[in-house]
Amino acid sequence: MESDHKKHPDRRRIEELEQRVEKLEQILASSEAAERPIRKESPKTGTSEKDSYRTPDPYQEKSKKYKPQIPRILKENWLYWLGVGMLLLGVIFLFRYSVEQGWLIPEIRSTFGLITGGVMLYLGFKSSSGETIRQFLIGGGIGVFYITGFATFQLYDFMSYSVVFGFMVAVTVLSFTISVQQNSAILSLIGILGGLATPFLLYRGDGSLAMLMIYTAIILTGAASIYRFKRWNSLLWSQAIGGGIVLLVACVVNILDVSSPPDLHRALIQAVSVYLAVLVWIFPIRIYINEVKGSIGKPSGSQAHLELLSAICPLALLLFSGLIWETSANELGYAALLFSAALGGYSFLLKQKQFKRLAAVHFVSSAVIFTLGLILLLDGRVLLVVIVLEAMAIRIVISKKQLTSFSWISHLLFVTGWVLLINYLSYPQTGNLALIHFPALSELLVIAITGLLAPIYLDSKNEGFLYRMIAHLGILAWIAKELWMVDHSQIWITVAWGIYSIAVLIVGFRVGNSLVRTVGMATILVVVAKLFFVDLSQTSALLRIPLFMGFGSIFLLIGYYLQKQWSSNGDDSGTENLDIPFDKEKN
Repeated sequence: MESDHKKHPDRRRIEELEQRVEKLEQILASSEAAERPIRKESPKTGTSEKDSYRTPDPYQEKSKKYKPQIPRILKENWLYWLGVGMLLLGVIFLFRYSVEQGWLIPEIRSTFGLITGGVMLYLGFKSSSGETIRQFLIGGGIGVFYITGFATFQLYDFMSYSVVFGFMVAVTVLSFTISVQQNSAILSLIGILGGLATPFLLYRGDGSLAMLMIYTAIILTGAASIYRFKRWNSLLWSQAIGGGIVLLVACVVNILDVSSPPDLHRALIQAVSVYLAVLVWIFPIRIYINEVKGSIGKPSGSQAHLELLSAICPLALLLFSGLIWETSANELGYAALLFSAALGGYSFLLKQKQFKRLAAVHFVSSAVIFTLGLILLLDGRVLLVVIVLEAMAIRIVISKKQLTSFSWISHLLFVTGWVLLINYLSYPQTGNLALIHFPALSELLVIAITGLLAPIYLDSKNEGFLYRMIAHLGILAWIAKELWMVDHSQIWITVAWGIYSIAVLIVGFRVGNSLVRTVGMATILVVVAKLFFVDLSQTSALLRIPLFMGFGSIFLLIGYYLQKQWSSNGDDSGTENLDIPFDKEKN
């Protein structure tokens, strides 16, 4: 054998190569079998190669992304609020108890309050427990300073008004400064509320209205300056609410409770109210517009807050102005029309600058104020029609611009119009030809707008169904009111109701809508009930014969004519035609 290998070396090499190939095939087969259950980790991500090629489950990813979590304020912030609040109450109780017991002289008590506030400020700046607790410590220290100033002047009375007032103003400035330094909106909120409350905390029955208005304007200006750089929406609302309360109290004390207040007082309060409206309404919108035009990214301000303030401020300013000057209804009505025109011009200006949502909000606000002016100036059916037309116009704008948060305005105007309409429908018409005169046609126009036009622009099908049902009942009441004073009124009302109910039933079959058909049949049943329970006892025997025979014949003809349609239209395909929330019938 060895001699053969020596004689044929090539054969030996071929045999060795064949053995190696066979071994490699065995190793390869075993490695492939072993790789099926084994997941090799990727060196970069630490995940298996099999997992890295797996298609992610969208539902699992969504559940991980939107996993519900407990809000942070429910975890820890409320404890800070509770702790700071209890600490402040403890300081107040300590001051009160020390006064009652006479333990310490007033100077020591005030010094203790200053020390307590200073310690809280120091701990707030030096604490490393987290940003939240630092803000609460600093805010609590500022609150202790306000309480100390109040107690020093009102309870202890050992310092003059000017000194304590200056101290309170310094605390307000300190709060504003720290809020900017620490980037804390809560401290600014404490500062503006404490600053606006300072004159009332130190009030003793006398004071200058002019100084109060100047001081209020200064505090509001400081808050607006901070908003200019920080864009804190809480500052806008604290300005609007706090400043509004100050102005309302000043109006009650200096104007409404005074028999003949001077015009200077009215002018001062009016000027500050206009200035407040500019700071919380016009000024933020201007900042927002400049920021949008000057930046490529999304602006830091919130347009939703601006929209809501734009809807509230104009109406509040108008009503407050009427309260200041104690105007009559006609004077306030003309002022509302002029103010509405100014708002309309401002809305057009915003639209030209491509701020369509803000423009739409101002248009809605202008329409509401215009309607208020008409209510104050007009009466009768003209006012009724104008209110409903205004409600319809606002409804269209809300639908086109998707301002669903202002839907309540149009609903409120429709409700106002229907309150007036119900009042008119409660009194039968006399002296005019039934059904054909201006008051009747104006009432019919209101009903038609409510039942036919308004549902097209409503937010949901349920709202459309409600509006149509109200209009349907309004038609029945309108017919009864118009025919109430004619001869044999009950018969004519029954006939008119019957014709109307038959028309509704036919429309229900024509459009293939089961709910409209049901309403028509229900109305027919009401007509039949009226025939038996009302007309039978109030009409003569001669009139009963044609009345009952006529309705019986008509109902038979309609039943015979619509019998085939009733069976063939078992599956209503037109339920959606009127946007009524009603399930389709099944055979």
